[in-house]
Amino acid sequence: MLRYIPFEGWKQTANEVNYKYPISVNTNCPHCKVRVNYKLSWATRTKIVEYAKSSCPSCQKLSIFIFITKASGSGLSGDLFINPSGDVRHSLSGIEDAHGLSTGIKNAYYSTIQAFNGHQWIATTVLCRRVLEGIVKGIVNENGKNGSPILAQQLKQLPDQIDFSKPILTLADAIRKAGNIGAHFDEDKEPDQEVAESLMDVLDYLIEYLFILPSQIEQLHNKIEKLGQSDVQELDESE
Repeated sequence: MLRYIPFEGWKQTANEVNYKYPISVNTNCPHCKVRVNYKLSWATRTKIVEYAKSSCPSCQKLSIFIFITKASGSGLSGDLFINPSGDVRHSLSGIEDAHGLSTGIKNAYYSTIQAFNGHQWIATTVLCRRVLEGIVKGIVNENGKNGSPILAQQLKQLPDQIDFSKPILTLADAIRKAGNIGAHFDEDKEPDQEVAESLMDVLDYLIEYLFILPSQIEQLHNKIEKLGQSDVQELDESE
């Protein structure tokens, strides 16, 4: 099974006649789970599908990289995948195209995934809270309201900006509280894998609800509108 490596993981790239491809990437090894840097030497130059093998600097086990070309601006680039995928958490499908989600928040979300896959449970809980803070602050500021700098107060302001149901607000508050626990040292209250995994699930639900689903609904609506316009045009031409 293939695992997608987002562009943020590309450490170095090469350009060959408007053809941009990665030659060094940072990602979690599917075998030992450690985040490492892979050097990529591509065996082919088909400009359709490229293939490379690279060993993990930590455990020395081999992984296969696949680069699938696509148009990018005035040239070519593509999507990068690693095989095997390993038992790691993947970023949400559709998050890169989600409207209203800033590049900074997306990068913070990718960092959270990386921390989780690196088994850094405390860092994961803190980063989940950081992503939540960025999302909430963005919504409050976008609606022209000077919100409180305190996240708990910002969460209370959210129902004035968006039609939330109680479960969604409860999910958001759970991320805030767990992030607070992770940010302060207490041997008796350290988040473990179960807490970190649950927080990642909750964060994904929240991002899907706020950004990905609305974007997908808008795209579907636009497609249906275009279909309707083409039907009307065909009727006009047949009369």
